[in-house]
Order: sequence, then C-alpha cells, then structure tokens
Amino acid sequence: MVRLLLILVSLLFVIILAFMFVVISIPERTYREQVEKAASQALDRPVTLTGKTSLSLFPEIAVSVDGLKVANPDGFNAPYLLETGTAKARIKLWPLIDRRVEVAEVSLSDASIHLERLANGQTNWTSPTSTVATPPDNTETPDNTGSSRSPAQTGSAAINRATLSNCQIRYIDHVDGLDYSLTNFNADARLRAGLEAFSLIGSGTLQGIDFAIDLSLDPIPALITGRPAALSLRLQSVPANITFDGKLNEPELGYLDGELSIGLKPNVLAAALTMEQPPSALPQAFNLLSTVSGSAENFEFSSMLFDLDTTRGTGTLNIDLRTDRPTIRGDLHLNQLDLTPYLGNSTGPAAAGSGSSAWSDVALPFDSLALANAALAISFDLLVLDQIRLTNGRLASTLDNGRLTLMSGTEADTTGFRAFGGEWTSRLYIDAARSNPTVNLRASGRNINANQLAGAFLDYRGISGTGEFSMDLNASGTSLDRLISRLNGSAKAKLANGKLSGINITQLVHTGDDLITALRSGSLDSSLIASAIGRGSENDFTSLLTRLRLDNGTAHISNLYLVNPALSVSGTGSIDLKSERLDIRLQPTLRRQQADQNISLGLGGTPIPVRIRGDWASPQISPDLDIIETQFRDRAADRLTSELQSLLSRRSSDSRDGETGSDSESPEEAILNTAIGALFGR
Repeated sequence: MVRLLLILVSLLFVIILAFMFVVISIPERTYREQVEKAASQALDRPVTLTGKTSLSLFPEIAVSVDGLKVANPDGFNAPYLLETGTAKARIKLWPLIDRRVEVAEVSLSDASIHLERLANGQTNWTSPTSTVATPPDNTETPDNTGSSRSPAQTGSAAINRATLSNCQIRYIDHVDGLDYSLTNFNADARLRAGLEAFSLIGSGTLQGIDFAIDLSLDPIPALITGRPAALSLRLQSVPANITFDGKLNEPELGYLDGELSIGLKPNVLAAALTMEQPPSALPQAFNLLSTVSGSAENFEFSSMLFDLDTTRGTGTLNIDLRTDRPTIRGDLHLNQLDLTPYLGNSTGPAAAGSGSSAWSDVALPFDSLALANAALAISFDLLVLDQIRLTNGRLASTLDNGRLTLMSGTEADTTGFRAFGGEWTSRLYIDAARSNPTVNLRASGRNINANQLAGAFLDYRGISGTGEFSMDLNASGTSLDRLISRLNGSAKAKLANGKLSGINITQLVHTGDDLITALRSGSLDSSLIASAIGRGSENDFTSLLTRLRLDNGTAHISNLYLVNPALSVSGTGSIDLKSERLDIRLQPTLRRQQADQNISLGLGGTPIPVRIRGDWASPQISPDLDIIETQFRDRAADRLTSELQSLLSRRSSDSRDGETGSDSESPEEAILNTAIGALFGR
C-alpha cells in the first residue's frame, strides 16, 4: 500500500511539472486574447487587458494583471465601467488535492468603478441583452423515510487575505438626481478555512467624509443550517458612528437580534449626501442605545434610550419597510423637546414700524409628512415652540398618507397638557397631501394665565387675570407668513379678577373738569392724562369677556366687555396678526354714583372714550379725541338748535309785549352764551 501511494504521488508530481511546462511555453499574447474574448462574452461588452500579465503554477498558482478595462455601453458619461491598476491572485496548490480552495492573497489597487443610471432607467452594470436564465431543477428526491436529501457538502474554502487599495467608486443617478462618490477606499478582508468566519477592515472617503469600518461574522456555516451567527459591526465617521453586537439568524441579512448604538450629526450627514431638506431644519445631534430585533424589512427597537439635541427619550418603536411607504408605530416618552430650531427663524417678529411681515416666508417641512405613515403615543415633560411651553402632556398621533392628526386630551381626560398656568385639550390636523397644505387647530383651556398667553402669542404683557380660552382656527399655506395671512376662525376669552396695564380708565373718566378748562383756554396737552395713561397705570376688573372673529389674518373684536365696581367698558376693534398691529376703541360707562360729588365723570356727563393702537408690543393709549369731537359737535348742535328755538320764541313774545330793556344782553350775546353753555355742559 505504501509503495502504491509513493507511485501515485510521484506520478502526480510529474503531471504538475508537465502542466507547468506547457503553460510556461504558451506565449502571453495567446492567453491574453483568450482571456479578453471570454471576459467580453461573459460581460457583453469589450474587456481589455492593458498591462503586463503573468501566470505561474509553482509553488502556488499566481496570476497578475497590471491593467484591465471594462467598457461602458453607448450613452453613458464615462467610457469605462471598470478600470484597474494591478490585480493579483495567489492560490495554494497542495490544498486543491484535498478539494480545498485556499486563496493566499487577492489584491486590487488603483481601481475606478463608474456606476450610472440614465433618465430612462437603464444602468451600466446590467447587460441590455441579458435574459433571465431558467433556474435549474433542484428538486430533491425524498428518501425512504420521506425526508429530503441535503446535497453533499464537500471541500472548503478560505481566503487568507483580500485587499483593495486606493479604489474609487462613483454613482450617478439621473432619475433621482443623485451623485455619490467614494474615494480612497482601502479594505482588508479575510475568510477562514471552512467559511468559519469572515472579517473586513476598511476605510475611505464618502462624499468628502472620512470613515472606517470593522465587520466580522462568525460562524458562517451556522446560517446555512438556520442557526445564529455572531455579527459585529463598527462604523466610525464624523457625522455617523454605528455599533452593533448581536446575532444574525438568517443569511442575506435576515433576522437580527442584538444591541445597537448610533451617534449621528444629521445636519452634517444631510449636507454631505446633498439631501433636499435644508440642513438648518435638521437636528444637530442624535444618539441611540437600543435592543433591535427583526428582519431588515420589519424591525423593532426596544428598551430605547435616545437623545435628539437637548431632548432625551425612552420607549419602543417598530418600523415596517414592507410597503412602499414605511410605517412607524411606538410609544415614546420625552423629557423635553424644543421644536423652535427646526422651524428656522420662523417666529421672530420684524422690527417695529418696519412695515414688513413679522413672520418667516421660509417653507415649512410639510413634505416630510409624506415620507412615512405612523401611529405614535407620545408623552412629554416639556414641549417648547418659541415662547410657547407645554408641560405634562400626552399626544395620540397618527400620520396617514401625508395627513397628520395630533390629539391631546379627551372628554374623559380633560387635561391633555398644561400651558400658560392651566389645563388644555386640543386637536391639530395638518393635511400636507394637498398642493397647498391646510392646518386646523381646535383648543380649549381653563385656569389660564392671560399674561402668559398674551405674552407668548402677542408679545403683550399689559393684561393679567385667570380664566377660560377657546379657539377654532384654520389656515392654508406653505410658510408661517402664508398661514398667518390666511388664518380664519374664532376665539373667545373669559377672564376674572385681573388688571389692564397702561391705562387707568376710572381715573381718565375723572379728568373731565380739567379737560373742560383746557378746551376753554386752548391749552390742551398730554400732561392732563399723563397720570391716567402710561407706565404704572392700570385698571382693575372683576370680569373681562371678549370674542374674536378671524378673517385672513385679522382678528375682529366683535364684543369686548370689561367690568369693575366703578364702571363697565365695552370695546370693538381689530388686531392685524400679519403686521402685529392693533386698533381698539374702549367706551367706559358709569356703573354707580361716586361718593365724592366734586369729581366730574367725563365731559358734560359723557365718559371719555379710549383708543389703543399701534404695534401690539408697545401700543399707544390715548383719549379718543375723534369720538369726543364728534360727540361734542353733535351735542352742541342739538343744544344750539334747542336754545335758538327757545330764544326766538322768547323774542317773539317780548316783541308782542313791547318790552325792551336797555341793560339786557343782545340776541347775539345770548346765542353765544347759550352755545358755550351747551358745549361745556353748563
């Protein structure tokens, strides 16, 4: 037996030497042409070996090509699909006898790959004349026991080392308008004998961003038999750091189960990938720690801990990618979420008196509502939008084909969230499926602090009190400026036990005598009302009721009613939300006789009306002289007519009696004195 083995080994050795001699004797030009022809037929496009080639068979099979080009079909920008520098492969000879393939080394340097998709959908990496091959019949013949026979697994393979050096890949998509570039890509991959483990270490630059990757999968045969294999991934770069340690239960990226860590800078990543959404509207940082399980098309995050800028949250999330539009379901809790930065400079008011709109015309990210469907329950400790702060809230949100509904509070649970010192329920509906998105907001609150509410929405701090608010508003537009310009609906407020700052209506009414004197002498100036109007002046009220009707960004005050123990005040006017200006007229009415009879309540018994107008952040408050003038003119005309009729009647009577006194006033003097008396209430 030993002698036979020696003879067989000697014969095999002679055959190998003879084969090597034949190969060495073949001219390089001959096998170059054969290789180019075979490769061109396989790829259905010209393949050219441009550099020196070499082939050796001992002590291992070694192939080296100094240059290779694979041409692109007609119609593509780049002339070549693939251009390489030096390509080498070394296969160990002796393991082949034992039906084992052991690659000592495969290396490729200075390769350039150009991938392109034309506007008609054609790609350069698929052959336009290729056909779909009929798969072979792999039906297994059952054995006598009825179980299927597994194909025999013989031999093994190993790649001791596979390297890429300074490779470039560019992808251009004329359909979606994409242009990605991977440069200076270097990689070192290893596959242990028997496919026991695979590892890859690499680095490169994607869209100008340097990255490094470390991937390992062990053992690969477990996947073939349906058992889990350990998967480890490390991806490091400036905008993204991703780590995964867990198991892969199926081949071809099947069922995953493990611990995931993600650190992103979305604005930097979006800028690098040339996404359409402005980087300024994206978060600055996102971090996630979670257990992830599921397939690549339907996976779930559990035990989540995440940070979004200053927001920290927990919860569970399921993402289903099996449909055209991803579906997201989950239950999240946020400690705080500040939405202000993601809307850009959208809420800052314009300079007072600038005449420009106080609202941004930057397009709001309504398009993002069409990216996915969702059903999320979100609770939060604090939600911030500019000066609006919502606390201790819970939202039930649904997103269906670009239509967003946010519900907070129900009939059973009347506190959806807290804001401005009180409790609120609300419903927000945004329909972004329209070409011109529409927004509808219904909200009602109780125990609301009027000072906080007016300060947040109107930047006005001149009112205080606690009460109820309700609103039903709708608008359409793509920016805050357009939404405010097309804001319609109604609002109502009912306050109790508050103050209106900047004016003391009671004291203003009591300035009648001084104003009469000033009008007589022609010396009317602002000093007469300085103590009643301005900083430090305020007017108490026991109740205040107002109703607003909004029409294309202008709030019309149809009913404003203020009551205090001394008088009541009714008012009308308008508030222009677009330009942040107001014009309100207040008409005080005496409610009870004052104890001090020496105080005159108004001019000739008529209370002084008040006008509030200008920028709502710093309105001008003054007596409404237009109305005063009209009232006095009407009253004077009535009194003059009455007095003239009386005087003429007396003169007619005196003439008949023939009585004339030398010291009596003339008719002209009598008319003048009567007019003055009528004008000033004498």
